[in-house]
Amino acid sequence: MTTLSKGQNMPLTATSVRAVIGWSAGTGVPDVDVSALLLGPDKKVRDDSDFIFFNQPTHASGAVRHEGKQAGADAVGIDVTRLPPGVERVLIGASADGGTFGKVSGLHLRVLDAGSGAELARFDITDATSETAYLFGEVYKRGDGWKLRAVGQGYASGLAGFATDFGVSVDDEPAPQPAASRPAAAPPSAPPASAPPAAPFQAPSAPPAGPPQAPPSGPYQAPQAPPTGPYQAPPTGPYQAPPTGPYQAPPGAPPAGPYQAPPGAPPAAPFQAPPSGPHQAPPQPAAQPAPGGGGGVNLAKQRKLIDMEKRAAQQAPQLLNLTKQAAVSLQKRGLADHTARVALCLDISGSMSNLYRSGKIQALVERVLALGLRFDDNEAVDVFLFGAEAHEVGELRMNNFQAFLGGVLQQHPLEGGTYYGKAMQMIRANYWGNPGPRYQPQRDNQPVYVMFVTDGATFDESVTIEQLKYSAYEPIFWQFMAIGDSPQAVDADKNKKKGFFKRLLQSDFTFLENLDNLPGRYIDNANFFAVTDPANIPDDQLFDLMMAEYPQWLGLARQAGLLPQ
Repeated sequence: MTTLSKGQNMPLTATSVRAVIGWSAGTGVPDVDVSALLLGPDKKVRDDSDFIFFNQPTHASGAVRHEGKQAGADAVGIDVTRLPPGVERVLIGASADGGTFGKVSGLHLRVLDAGSGAELARFDITDATSETAYLFGEVYKRGDGWKLRAVGQGYASGLAGFATDFGVSVDDEPAPQPAASRPAAAPPSAPPASAPPAAPFQAPSAPPAGPPQAPPSGPYQAPQAPPTGPYQAPPTGPYQAPPTGPYQAPPGAPPAGPYQAPPGAPPAAPFQAPPSGPHQAPPQPAAQPAPGGGGGVNLAKQRKLIDMEKRAAQQAPQLLNLTKQAAVSLQKRGLADHTARVALCLDISGSMSNLYRSGKIQALVERVLALGLRFDDNEAVDVFLFGAEAHEVGELRMNNFQAFLGGVLQQHPLEGGTYYGKAMQMIRANYWGNPGPRYQPQRDNQPVYVMFVTDGATFDESVTIEQLKYSAYEPIFWQFMAIGDSPQAVDADKNKKKGFFKRLLQSDFTFLENLDNLPGRYIDNANFFAVTDPANIPDDQLFDLMMAEYPQWLGLARQAGLLPQ
């Protein structure tokens, strides 16, 4: 193995390599996303399809591809034998999400032989400060062979500055142009055989590339950081490719295995082995009772709601109007007297920082609390956080909602990583005492409604799929809400044209959409919607979105024996 310093080069002894960007992940550390650029003799991309990053993970030739991300590591594969004619250089870069590279320790590039796994070279970055993008190195053609050079050039203008320096067009409102045709990106590898069967989670096809950009005629100049301020990446998590094999956590990374209950937690129920015969079939469709579970008025419940509204008027007037708007949505669905436990599960990955700082998550928390005040007889919402780890942080109530979020974020700062599965394990353990496999119905007198809020993809797709399938045997409903600039968002401006680069930077929530439609579950126990900005959604519309599928699930859960009729 060769240790390179900035500017040094060496012959590349393998034609197929893995370029791994590594760092020390941890609390408060920005997330890092790898990227690559394929350049011609003019040291520019031929067109925008030569830019490989989290939302365009595979080159049409298959020569450069994103190879999946783990906590503290992100990689691209490069096969020089498959590079198209005219490509003489592949740049290896990365961008920081949620801060600058000065806050990232242990930053390095490792180049491995893709066949043997042997480490060929390593380049450590030790002088990063205010940069939000970095050019780590390049694989370039020299004569009949290929070489590797350590570059170490930083950019204060983020991924956009890095990309435009090499000819990628970053136009927000491009003039109409005929779409350039090119082969579709290759799909990612199939999930491992050990994962449960699920709908295919296909990476989105890359949008049509714009016309090639004419390169300047002058000689290649080493990139310099533009004088502009740091590029702020949209508050979205990076594209997460499905794993190509069992996840191997790097040293020091949080384990992705089963959730371990903390000391003092209720004992887990005994492990339920799958029955020797076929597991219990889902109930067949039949006439469903009214969602509210009866036509009469529940006077005891109404008295509690009246008392709650009186206290809200005195203690938290801003919540009173929200609870009344929630009541309208519930009344329309026959849920005015409904009782349920409510949980709020919040993403605390680094990319959420702007949403927390702006107060938008606080406003969302208050709206979820308004629903909890009407559903939960204890007038409380159980709150869970997740990033690299999952955390149970207590109850959100009328008397603590203003300071609650700030307090828990001081105790649990934003983390580098996103693990839905760990949060789902913790929530299931909290209510049923067992986060493990389940193949028979678990009956309870009250359902659990979970509002699950995230801005990006998860690192543990297979665990998440398993948890959703196991929990279909439990009276728990998962309402996933994704936040990000996405065409899937209910508040997306469908008429606004976006440039190629802007379209690529949009969030992709295909995994959550497929999770919503996941086959092989006992009953359908989840719903999904996305918003560009939660502040764009009026209160009444948000409550309607939150209740879009919950009443139907209640009917299925009663029919399946998970809840009383």
